[in-house]
Amino acid sequence: MSEPVDRLALDDSAGLSALDGTAFAPHAPRWLDSPGFWDECRVAGRTLAPGFSIAVVDADARVVPLKLVSRRGTPAELVAEYRLANGMTATEVRSVHPGGVFVSEWRLRALKPAVVHLVAWTVAPAAAVAASSVRFDGALDWMDTAARRHLSLAALGESTSWVAVGAGALDLVPRWDATPLPQLWAGERLPSVVRAPARAAETLWCLAVHRRLRVGDAGGTATFALRAVAETAMPPVPVTPSPGHTLAGASRAAWNAALASVPRLTASDPFLEVAWERRWGGLWQHAERAAKERTLLTVRAGAGHEVELRALPVILRDLVWLDSARAQALVVQALAQQRRDGALPAVDGATSGPDSSPADWGAAVRAIDDVDPNDAWVRAIHPPLGDLANWTLVHAEAAAEAAADEPSRADAAVHAGVCAWRLARWLEDAAERAGVPEQSGRWRDVSARAGALASRALGGTLVLRGPAANAHASALPFVVLGTDIPTREQVGALTRALLDPDRFWTPYPIPARALGDADALWRSAEALGDRNIPDAARVIPWLTCAIGDAMLAQSGDMPELRAALAQLVVRFVRMHFADGDLRRPVASGDFNPLTGDASPSLDAAGDQHTSLADLILRVALGIRPHASGIRVDPLPLGIDRIEVTGLRVRGRTLAVRVDALGVTATVDGVEHHAAPGVALDLNDAE
Repeated sequence: MSEPVDRLALDDSAGLSALDGTAFAPHAPRWLDSPGFWDECRVAGRTLAPGFSIAVVDADARVVPLKLVSRRGTPAELVAEYRLANGMTATEVRSVHPGGVFVSEWRLRALKPAVVHLVAWTVAPAAAVAASSVRFDGALDWMDTAARRHLSLAALGESTSWVAVGAGALDLVPRWDATPLPQLWAGERLPSVVRAPARAAETLWCLAVHRRLRVGDAGGTATFALRAVAETAMPPVPVTPSPGHTLAGASRAAWNAALASVPRLTASDPFLEVAWERRWGGLWQHAERAAKERTLLTVRAGAGHEVELRALPVILRDLVWLDSARAQALVVQALAQQRRDGALPAVDGATSGPDSSPADWGAAVRAIDDVDPNDAWVRAIHPPLGDLANWTLVHAEAAAEAAADEPSRADAAVHAGVCAWRLARWLEDAAERAGVPEQSGRWRDVSARAGALASRALGGTLVLRGPAANAHASALPFVVLGTDIPTREQVGALTRALLDPDRFWTPYPIPARALGDADALWRSAEALGDRNIPDAARVIPWLTCAIGDAMLAQSGDMPELRAALAQLVVRFVRMHFADGDLRRPVASGDFNPLTGDASPSLDAAGDQHTSLADLILRVALGIRPHASGIRVDPLPLGIDRIEVTGLRVRGRTLAVRVDALGVTATVDGVEHHAAPGVALDLNDAE
């Protein structure tokens, strides 16, 4: 029987994670077919490149060529099978572990007993390595002064030999014969010395550990590890695992435990099941855990792997269903970085200007509060969120003023006004629980001002100005559907524009810019520049989720929106699988609205700025917590069955099943039933 992590296996997987910020997650991997970790590694949000490579050599230091036969990976381990030119075969298992540890475990097999040599080696800029720090004491240790971290490279168990020497300028490629190591080889070993770079041409350190391996009838094993830690004292390299166990096995156990904590979703539609599991796997694969707070920080895939605070409100919509306490802690952690003017930086830890594009913090904190009401948390976040609301209102006023002079900017003004409106409305509703009931009127006034700004800007948006301008209309104004800001006539006009297949209701909805002419069709194939400020006819997951949430809020007495939203979820899920293949999931930052093809600008790990799990729970299963209980009102997806178990909502254990017989909600072991199409209300008092 397969383990949970096996359901995340891919033949082209390039991502490994220790669930603590230690990760092998190259944005554009070049050396996956080479042993070891030569592509980009990450420790606590900082890049480590290269990691290390493994060379298999004979007694005379000649490389034994390896031919990759297969490679298959999960977030816990990457398994590569090789055929060696000397007739041997080998299995390499790469894994990463908490504390900045990168491991390569080897098992070699031969038809007759033989001896082979494995060498783990790396290079480091000479200017960044403190020569006095380089030493060998069971492991080869050194200090990277530029990155302010200690590194240690070891053959676990026992090294046969080792060396640390100066090297000339090398092409940074994992080639044994491009290093000085073959010239230092004598008597089937390296010289086991430290020789610092002494000539101007020696711009690098070359560091290596060697293991002589006898491959008998039962084969032979060797394990190498690199550890990188930003601490004053060098921690020990992990010990060799006990007989019958592997370090990769420990990684699998950690991932299986993490995945076992996820609410279990099953459905007659396999795409929903796989998308659900891969959402959590992808989220954790790009995560860091702060050492003290033990809170999860989601990391943006891409150069630098910045922690984006502007993405956090979207991700929190998913995270709250898994771990509401962690979601609450993340809000507190984000607000701790608030600027004096009330704004949040765009990137975690940034000291520069504020985020230029307001995020929907109001929707995020309300969703968290509805799933897990916590008055202490409300009291802690109410004041700083008030400062953020004031800043967001000022930003919305500036955006509305700019839109008055330049109508094309009205779309952004609507979005800013909606963000201010949502946050002020939550602050008003939560004022009494926050211990400041006298402030409710103040926040009512702020929400009214924000709503008036959004309403005025909405009238100037291209989406409401007739078909001649529709090709360039933005989808941002559709988020207003989730509020009481638009008039009935505006709701009707927005709905018609949204559901128009020639503009926004494309085969894979919803493009950030409307289609409608040849130029728009061309722009639908164009890679997007800034996913946070949509300016191309591409489907952007966070925006689609936000519009889906708005459609849900507006759909109570609008059957056409209910049917459309159900269709949206099905198409949105399918879009996350290349060519409709369950074995080829993608998580890109933008997609073609006509074909569903993912942008090639991101790797398979992709962009995590989505609330896909929240959309599935709230639409397909109809689970919608609110201030006094839970409503279960699934939209008809046209599938036979969908079920989720293991949810914790408002302090209760919840399972929901939707099938042809209707809805069954089990709350703390007690079943509640409703016929198809009938909403089920579960009040907190019940």
